Amino acid sequence: MLKRLLPTLVVASMLAACSSGPPPPPPPPPFTPAGEFNVSIDAMGMMLGGLLIIEGADGAYIGSLATDMVTVELTNFAVNGNEVTFVGSSPDFSLAFHIAIDGDEMMGSFEIAGMGEGSISGTRR
Repeated sequence: MLKRLLPTLVVASMLAACSSGPPPPPPPPPFTPAGEFNVSIDAMGMMLGGLLIIEGADGAYIGSLATDMVTVELTNFAVNGNEVTFVGSSPDFSLAFHIAIDGDEMMGSFEIAGMGEGSISGTRR
């Protein structure tokens, strides 16, 4: 009886080990909006190119948006999934942004307080 039990246990152990498969892959890294994006901006019909820079980690972000016309410091970042909101201000106007980042691509909209709306899109550098 013992002679039959030992081979049966060995075979059962081998089958159990083989049937479990490889371990699951590690989860993807957490989303971060940080990076530099070459952007195209449509501000009330005026087309501008620029550079959007977002720096930081773990929910503490700062940034800037530079075009040929102006550089705006960006603050008050909020991240919800891959969607990001933030504000910018200069001596002449303030902006409120809402963008979505998908891999290396971003697109969204913004509002210029008291003046109108626009769109922004870009690619990570």
